[in-house]
Amino acid sequence: MRSLMRRTLSLALAAALLIGGLLMPAAASGASEESTANADHLNALGLFQGTENGYELNNTPDRTQGLVMLIRLLGREQEALSGSYTHPFTDVAASGWEAPYVGYGYETGLTSGVGGGLFGGSQTLAARDYVTFLLRSLGYSDADGDFTWQYALSFAAQIGMMTTDAAIALSSASFNRGDMVDLSYSALTCPMADGSGSLAEKLAGEGVFTTAQGQAEGVIGAGVKVYTYTPYQPPREEGPGVTYSRQSVAGITADVITVDLLNPKVRVEARLVSNKVGATQSFATIAQNSGAKAVVNANFFNSEGNKALIGSLMTGGELMYSMTDYTTLGIRDDGSVTWGRPSMAVWLKGPNTTAKHWFARAVNVDAATYHNTGYSVMYTPAYGTSVTAPCNGYAIEVRNDVVTAYTSYAPGSVITIPADGYVVLLGTAITGLYLYEPPAVGTPITTEVYLFTEDPEGFDPAGVTTMVAGSPCLIKDGVISNVVDANFELDKFTKGATPRTAVGTTADGRMILLSTSSATMDQLKQAMLALGCTDAVNLDGGGSCGMYYDGQILHTPGRQLTATLQIFVD
Repeated sequence: MRSLMRRTLSLALAAALLIGGLLMPAAASGASEESTANADHLNALGLFQGTENGYELNNTPDRTQGLVMLIRLLGREQEALSGSYTHPFTDVAASGWEAPYVGYGYETGLTSGVGGGLFGGSQTLAARDYVTFLLRSLGYSDADGDFTWQYALSFAAQIGMMTTDAAIALSSASFNRGDMVDLSYSALTCPMADGSGSLAEKLAGEGVFTTAQGQAEGVIGAGVKVYTYTPYQPPREEGPGVTYSRQSVAGITADVITVDLLNPKVRVEARLVSNKVGATQSFATIAQNSGAKAVVNANFFNSEGNKALIGSLMTGGELMYSMTDYTTLGIRDDGSVTWGRPSMAVWLKGPNTTAKHWFARAVNVDAATYHNTGYSVMYTPAYGTSVTAPCNGYAIEVRNDVVTAYTSYAPGSVITIPADGYVVLLGTAITGLYLYEPPAVGTPITTEVYLFTEDPEGFDPAGVTTMVAGSPCLIKDGVISNVVDANFELDKFTKGATPRTAVGTTADGRMILLSTSSATMDQLKQAMLALGCTDAVNLDGGGSCGMYYDGQILHTPGRQLTATLQIFVD
């Protein structure tokens, strides 16, 4: 009953906030003017202290720092330090400076650790971790089912703490102390879960600060400050954009290319040979013909068969190939990135379309292997001039963004792929869905790449123009990953020392490309972490391992390749 009452109340609060909430100026994160001003407000209220080096708003916090900031935000630091609080976490030393904070956080329900008897204090603090802390401080309980950690950001948007766009952005953003400050400032103005007033009013009632002080600093009497998000990019001196070095890192010797994704002269593109799925060429020819400053091999592919890719690949905003559930890097034209394990699909949108009547669950995958009556697949000229249907279904032909034919097909039917458009094959299980409507010839169509199912790791396809995928994930949110994907369980992928290529990104907007002639997967993970990556993935290796830089081939693959990641400096 308690959880039901809270859910009902939170929905009422959300409605009220949508009517009366005040959007904050776009919180620009990091050491921006807005975040610094919010830090000043919190400091004046005695809720945020900074360090001997100032606020350090550009720094990436860990979970311990996040918990300490929350306890200070709630005005309970002296209570935490003066009490005898305990915790069950085996990774927090009893004599450590953080022990009283962790003990207090555990006993008061502010933190429950990361599982397995661990607090995980040194792990990088993600936005959803800190928002979980804030939701608990507002009286919501994930233990009682008010929300879940996985969907803390969307719940925060539901109750009006932040906008939906902010929740989406924070799911993949590199979280920093400036973000913590901005979220904390917004949370102070939000109502408590029981409707008793705002968090700031509660703290004023407890004597943490006075009502007059809260009014002076804008957290009492000024309405709810709904959090919005605009990533802050600190000024950066314009450099070469792309640099190379040969390094000894984490016990291996590696060639490392560093790409400044925020440099306006730099472009990153994923390429298929001749823009055709399955076409191959020697790496030397690919590199020499590219005009690129740097080139590395990209996605794994079927080297013995039809050369089909593994994972998704996008070039110039066009989804050339999609296969779900592999770790994927998406890059936008502004240099921002998104990571996750997305289930990519394409929505065919007609005029005034509000439901996904027509969609492609995959793009250019091998029809004989993947297409069946329960699947819908888009085939573009990148696949070829025709496709043979393996099952019963219907084909939507689109040319120059207009539906030009809608026909049924039987197994073995050869369906032409128009050079000026595409076809979508829909199995009969798809066309039999209640929401399906046969398209009329002449219907104008636009396409939109979207997530078929929400990615729990937070991949956001909005604005992405370049996409590559690999396996396994090496680093996720600053922590080494131990996830092993299906079909990648063999020792040559998980244990053996072999040539490898990896790509990762850093919190300050750089992409790291690493190629080595010999490394185990554990060594590769340690190397990418040591190079400052907050996220990284293993690309194809072994006989496919290739790297080119500034006219020189540094690693020559033992076979022809089909997909590469290319770096241009305009």
